[in-house]
Amino acid sequence: MKNFKHLFMPSYIVRHSGFRAVYIAFIIIFIFIFSLELTDRILFRPKSIFARSVRDFEKQKSQIQILFLGQSDVQFDIIPDEFNYRAFNFSGSGETFLETYYKLKHYIRDMHEVKIVVLAVTFSTFSSYRADEIQWEYFVYRYITYSEILELYKLKGPMVIREKLLSFCPIVRRIEMIDFLRNMKKLLTNQPIDKTEMYDGFVKNVGSNVTKEGALERVERQFKGQNLLDNNFLLYFEKILKLCVDNNIKVFLVTLPVSNYYFEHSKKYINKDLLYKKVINNPVYGKYVHKYLDLLEIYKNDNDLFLNQDHLNDEGARKVSRLIASEWSKTIEDIMNAQYFLK
Repeated sequence: MKNFKHLFMPSYIVRHSGFRAVYIAFIIIFIFIFSLELTDRILFRPKSIFARSVRDFEKQKSQIQILFLGQSDVQFDIIPDEFNYRAFNFSGSGETFLETYYKLKHYIRDMHEVKIVVLAVTFSTFSSYRADEIQWEYFVYRYITYSEILELYKLKGPMVIREKLLSFCPIVRRIEMIDFLRNMKKLLTNQPIDKTEMYDGFVKNVGSNVTKEGALERVERQFKGQNLLDNNFLLYFEKILKLCVDNNIKVFLVTLPVSNYYFEHSKKYINKDLLYKKVINNPVYGKYVHKYLDLLEIYKNDNDLFLNQDHLNDEGARKVSRLIASEWSKTIEDIMNAQYFLK
């Protein structure tokens, strides 16, 4: 082994042109990537939707009474100010129940006033199409600690280590690089970086672009060749339910609307009967659930209310939020009053 140690010493490398070229190229690439990463951290990430949502949440966390959690359908569809109590939409784009669990666990002791957690359960919620990734933010914001990485490693294997390592330099991911280049273009052309309108975690979107082709592409991405009910996501769904009940928080479930194109294409892979049998009416989970509301098909023939195949636009979000608030108003009021008298 001693005979090979000198091959990796800088003094040896700089004396041999072949090694020197590789060494210099490596240093240049490292400096270049480090510069991009540093620029992104300073200029752009604090203005991201995720970072803005976290900042807004942390300012209000001790006062929030109703907390909405889930992925982008919740983020785009639920407007907290339509509810009569202090509510916050703390969902995240692409967030799985694994990520939701660790985020909720991280904050739950600081949310003294939360009485209700609302989770969205849809066709894609438990699909394995996102099972091989954990978004880097959940490591950076320390929602997933080092001890929990060991727990996850036993469950999901080396993928967890890969995702943790990538979280030190997210810019090397393709999607992060695309976002970085898009933001650089905005910066150089004097366009606002954080122009997305957000209110208590809700992301406002206007317009409508619902197409058969778009629905088919999205459905195939979410379901084709995938495990429709991934055991790990079901496990963390149950963990969320137990965590809430252990902290005297009521759990409400809602199935949010999708367009008719999305609904019809989904039938090739999954249907409501399967979702009801395995999740909604399953006593393993049902014993923890206080209320459930099914709105899956309510607007399926009204494409003007949808931003795309399975997300509502601002008009649709306003309508569905008012409907949910109305449907649950009496139950929410009873819970809040009961908690008040228990104090």
